[in-house]
Amino acid sequence: SMAFGDDRSMAPYKNDHRVEIHGTGYSKILFGADQADNWEKHLDLLVEAIAANGGRACVNASAVWSPKNADAIAMGLAKRFAGVKARPWDDPNCEVSAFAKPEVAEAINNMVEEGLKTPGARDV
Repeated sequence: SMAFGDDRSMAPYKNDHRVEIHGTGYSKILFGADQADNWEKHLDLLVEAIAANGGRACVNASAVWSPKNADAIAMGLAKRFAGVKARPWDDPNCEVSAFAKPEVAEAINNMVEEGLKTPGARDV
């Protein structure tokens, strides 16, 4: 079976080999050495994998791993995401999911800020 959810809701299934867990931070995009130089061809896919459904689904990519060109990939993504405009939640062109509780957005921001303290992490 498969289960989708955050770490707390997936905890009961953590050691159950019968359950394939899809939770927070589990979905990654991996570039092999053979495709790392071609990352620009895949930029639309990267953006979609990260941001579709407002970027909050369990299947959204939470990281991009590459043996090289990490700075270029990060800047390419940053430029695309910098163009996302805030819109009302019911606007058909809305690209970011709304949060019902402002505290949730603040908690996510705090997680990002804390993650940026990790050696090697950079805000681009």
